[in-house]
Amino acid sequence: MLLTAAGAAQQVARQVPIAVNPYSPETVSVQAPSDAKGLRVKIEQGVQTTLIAFSILAIVVAVAALTNAMLLAVTARRGEIGMRKALGARSRHVAWLLAAESAYVGAVGGAVGLALGFVAVLVITLTQQWTPVFDIRLGPLAVVAGIVIGILGGTTAVARAVRIRPADTLRQ
Repeated sequence: MLLTAAGAAQQVARQVPIAVNPYSPETVSVQAPSDAKGLRVKIEQGVQTTLIAFSILAIVVAVAALTNAMLLAVTARRGEIGMRKALGARSRHVAWLLAAESAYVGAVGGAVGLALGFVAVLVITLTQQWTPVFDIRLGPLAVVAGIVIGILGGTTAVARAVRIRPADTLRQ
């Protein structure tokens, strides 16, 4: 085993076979530790990939949860939706109402998620004595993404609400 100065391991590993056996350096086997910068890049890529996977999973869960919540809301409000249609509201009016509600819930979810992410970054970076870094463009992006996720989550409920027939709900 040979100890080297920090950052010199790769250079020393190239020179050791020649120093140990100058006539046949290929017979000497040298194993140097990974370069610190290369290792750091690999770790950062791994962490970034993991965070992207968790983000995608969170989006899928958010869409599923919002779909379920909006379907429950449509089921609970069948009478109201039927009454609106009986009083002249068209299916597109009901669709716009529920899409707006879904978008609002998504926007609030995006804003809350942004705030929680901001706090999490602050806590983690300050406890590790790192410098927190925030991209200011993520604020509007989080809210817009929340709106899109909200609308996606509400599409099934909107489709179900549009199919409600006023006569059926008024009988109940």
